Amino acid sequence: MSNWREVSERLAQESEAIAMMLLPNGKRVGPEWCAGSIGGEAGESLKVRINGNKAGIWRDFAADEGGDLIDLWAKTKGLSLKDAFDAARSYLGIVEPKFAGPKKTYSRPEKPPVTKPVGRVLEYLTQERKLSLETIQAFKVGASKDDDAIIFPFLRDGELVNVKHLALERDPSGKKKTWQASGAEPCLFGWHLVSDDCKALLIVEGEIDAMSLYQYGFDALSINQGAGNHQWIDQDFERIERFQEIFLWFDNDEAGRKGVAEVAARLGLDRCRVVSYRLKDANEALQQGVSLEEVAEAIAAAKRIEPSDLKTPESYIDDILGIFAGEPLSHTGSPLPWPAWEERVRLRPAELSIWTGINGHGKSDLLGNVLLNLISSGEKICIFSGEMKPKRLLYRLIVQACATPHASNAFVRAAVDWLTGSLWLYDHVGTISQEKLLEAFKYAAKRYRVTHFVVDSLMKCGIAEDDYKGQKQFVDALCDFKNDHDVHVHLVAHARKGDSEEKAPGKLDIKGTGAISDLADNVFTVWRNKKKEAEREPSQEDEDARLYCHKQRATGYEGALRLWFDPQSLTFTQSAAWRPRSYVKFSVVEGKSASAGA
Repeated sequence: MSNWREVSERLAQESEAIAMMLLPNGKRVGPEWCAGSIGGEAGESLKVRINGNKAGIWRDFAADEGGDLIDLWAKTKGLSLKDAFDAARSYLGIVEPKFAGPKKTYSRPEKPPVTKPVGRVLEYLTQERKLSLETIQAFKVGASKDDDAIIFPFLRDGELVNVKHLALERDPSGKKKTWQASGAEPCLFGWHLVSDDCKALLIVEGEIDAMSLYQYGFDALSINQGAGNHQWIDQDFERIERFQEIFLWFDNDEAGRKGVAEVAARLGLDRCRVVSYRLKDANEALQQGVSLEEVAEAIAAAKRIEPSDLKTPESYIDDILGIFAGEPLSHTGSPLPWPAWEERVRLRPAELSIWTGINGHGKSDLLGNVLLNLISSGEKICIFSGEMKPKRLLYRLIVQACATPHASNAFVRAAVDWLTGSLWLYDHVGTISQEKLLEAFKYAAKRYRVTHFVVDSLMKCGIAEDDYKGQKQFVDALCDFKNDHDVHVHLVAHARKGDSEEKAPGKLDIKGTGAISDLADNVFTVWRNKKKEAEREPSQEDEDARLYCHKQRATGYEGALRLWFDPQSLTFTQSAAWRPRSYVKFSVVEGKSASAGA
């Protein structure tokens, strides 16, 4: 599968190469590729971001237009968005999966006996439903010979795919009487009117609703049956891939809500939004003379269907402020910020890192240092901690980000602002279903372009300590996920109890199956110098902790790094003389605060 967002994200990973291809006379200026205009001449009016969180976003400040790399492809090549989308997929080598086995076949319907709407059908459509003649003609809607039924032709790619009849008279129970061509392919109604430059598509429950929205000026399609039947997705799925956003406007009843949930899940939660409106449907709005502005506002206010367990740091701001007001400290987690290992150890896309160590030796705090360093370099993080509530986890991350446990409320808010958009927390404490966790991770990878995922810990993923087969299957699933989405997965795994805490555990000491370290790309151990802590007058020449790299598949490097720990900022440094640094730039000038990522 490769919808607009997925293709756009893939292009963004090659932003510089694509910008050079589309704008060959441009030049690189810092983090941007600059040109004069979409014509490609030299200049600096048009800027394409080629790295960081906004990679692939461009803006022509003189022409006041912009978008992503698919939009730029269309503009520079003179293509429709549909053709640009297809060209981009071809460039990336994206091919839709092919499935073997029996396939259902459909027949094309014969053109039914039909007349131009006059009499009762025309009166119903124009007087009762308030549709204009232009709209009726655009959809090629007809009337039965007996003038007692409306005929909706389903036209797609220049051919008649299906035909639906709607009787003017309802049955004795008051229900609509509809029927479709026998053996016809289920598909959406209105394809022939959707522009090749359409980026946002509306999908509604009824043909007349689609016609009403068209009359308002929107590209809209209707499902061919009720909200509980979505066979059309199988047939129209690939055609829908090219749309950046899909707005679902179904009836606000149980069937409609279930229908929205199914359609969004299949078409992609990351690009589907649900329209909620005060009236029953779009045609009722048309009948009541609702203005275009009000309908447009309702569509613009459409909400996404978010996994309920994924929340941003802002969701916990009140709890975090409460902790900073005096609640006791707890535990947390972080990528590699120490210069000595800058060239020796790297965390790469499509890798699995195992973080192990004895309980209480600082795995989570050290991992927190690593994660904040990743965020500062533009990476996006999603954390599942089954052992710690999100507000506690976020509190410790903010202490590390601010380099102090005594941050003011304004400083805390600045830190939350800095983290928002780069950090997501999976809101679940305790044992989690593996399937549910991976589904949320996949959503975060697609919707938010998250690049690093943390599972803390393996024992909270519903697997017994002696279930070696189950452990291997879960680690295999994590490997599939990181490979499929080109992301880095961090898995915290506890170590077996040794004879003493004076010796750091190795990769063979991870609690559980040996496949955990075998399948990993990197294996790290965090070890705390308990002997130094027990001394009455410890020497600062002795390290507080060590980080061991027992395995790095990419380079083969193995080694240990001496670290010193600052308990106030929860920060590990490479030297006892180094002071912890804040990741959040913050200042207060005349009572006003300003912040930005360091």
